Amino acid sequence: MTPYSFLLEKIHHGFSPYSGFPAHQWGGTWYSDPGAMREILRKCVNAVKPGGIIIEVGSFVGESAIFMAKCVKERRIDAAILCVDTWYLGYDHWLGAPEKIRMHFGRPDLFYKFMANVVASDCTDVIVPFAMDSVGAARVLKWMDVKADFIYVDASHEQGDAIRDYEAYWELLSPGGRFLCDDWSRHFPGVMADGELFMQRTGLRPVEIEGEKVLFIKP
Repeated sequence: MTPYSFLLEKIHHGFSPYSGFPAHQWGGTWYSDPGAMREILRKCVNAVKPGGIIIEVGSFVGESAIFMAKCVKERRIDAAILCVDTWYLGYDHWLGAPEKIRMHFGRPDLFYKFMANVVASDCTDVIVPFAMDSVGAARVLKWMDVKADFIYVDASHEQGDAIRDYEAYWELLSPGGRFLCDDWSRHFPGVMADGELFMQRTGLRPVEIEGEKVLFIKP
């Protein structure tokens, strides 16, 4: 069983979530995110072994997931990306850019944009969405005995939330795996504070930093 079919069976009971989705009605970005295509993401994908799983915590409209999926395809390795998100937006989005929020069928249109962007990029055979809150999804994945070679955390930026994500997903990372945390910058003091707490509790130090992205490797 491939990593993609394994995740599809576990999360979607073997059925493609893209089947019948009206992708032509959606698509587009919230904003063009240059951080979604940083070289450090490519390096982490390149370190994933054949048969490996990548978990992205916080996927938004799919820019970074699609970039990583294209890296997987370029390497022609058997790997899959599980995207965990509620697609309901975070507190910082509601607070800072409410005018950009578009409601459709009772929820923001981010999930529909994400799905359409994955379809348009021809990455439906690599990316598997998992619509759930980050900590709840981590509990489910632990129960399913899912392990990852690379985990990219870019979910809630609120202090207290980030540390819960770091600790929950650190448990799901295989030894030697890459753990990449996003938005460690002065613009997100809650993330920075929780990052310091994470390092204190684990005794870890970053092995590489590129822009606002900080990389750890699990011993």
